[in-house]
Amino acid sequence: MKYSTQDFERLFEEADLNKDKKINYIELQAFLKSHKMEPNPDRLRKYFGMFDRDQSASLDIKEWVRFMEVLFADKIL
Repeated sequence: MKYSTQDFERLFEEADLNKDKKINYIELQAFLKSHKMEPNPDRLRKYFGMFDRDQSASLDIKEWVRFMEVLFADKIL
């Protein structure tokens, strides 16, 4: 299945549990688990850090979309 940027933006809203317009590591873990994806925590943390371009300990919408594009295209986790 091919996902669009708009799909990933909708998923961002779902994953942003505290509605602060950022996805932190805990929110990402919870989101993936709710979608039956439970990657290795060390690997997930590594990729989270790679996509957190501004080193804010969270993913903004642009970082999230890029993370999701790579996740679904390359199955990195």
